[in-house]
Amino acid sequence: MTLARYLKALRRMWPIVLITTVIGIALGLGSALVMPKSYEAQSTIFVNVAESTTVQDLQMGEQFAQARAASYAAIGTSSRVLEPVAQELGDGATASSLKTQVTVTNSPNTAVVTVTGTDGDAQRAANIAQETAQALVDASAQLEGADNTQDSPVQLNIVQEAVVPNAAAAPSLPLNTLVGAVVGLVIGLLIVLARAGSTRRPA
Repeated sequence: MTLARYLKALRRMWPIVLITTVIGIALGLGSALVMPKSYEAQSTIFVNVAESTTVQDLQMGEQFAQARAASYAAIGTSSRVLEPVAQELGDGATASSLKTQVTVTNSPNTAVVTVTGTDGDAQRAANIAQETAQALVDASAQLEGADNTQDSPVQLNIVQEAVVPNAAAAPSLPLNTLVGAVVGLVIGLLIVLARAGSTRRPA
């Protein structure tokens, strides 16, 4: 089929594309309204090395802190960290269930660890993020072989506490509507293509 023939068919059957696009928008909008809301809250931890006095010590300490930050991000969803969180929440949560609700990341080449808690309740999302950050700080002393966090050679400090989010992170009404519109448009164009291809020219 030539492009000219397809465009001619599109001009003739444009209502089909319009209808499928409108249906797609309606479905996208409906899915955003029906889907359960999910809230996200974040707590930020800064990792630094204690007793860095000279410039060389500071440079080496910074590199070491960045490496440690990546390591702590990797263990942030381990049972050792999440079990105390589950006990602190006291609502029947387990380390296994919290693992699906907690994300711990480290931005490349930084000593910053970000803890994200996700839940259908905004307050609980903030509680999960904050308690996980605190549990990670508490676990760091034991992992570094110190009796307490003050004596640990690697210091983890919570620089931003989790706050209760005002708006849901998902679903996104604009995104769902846009995806629905695009899918509906594509389906309409495919229908026109199929019908135009099946139409035979008169002998």
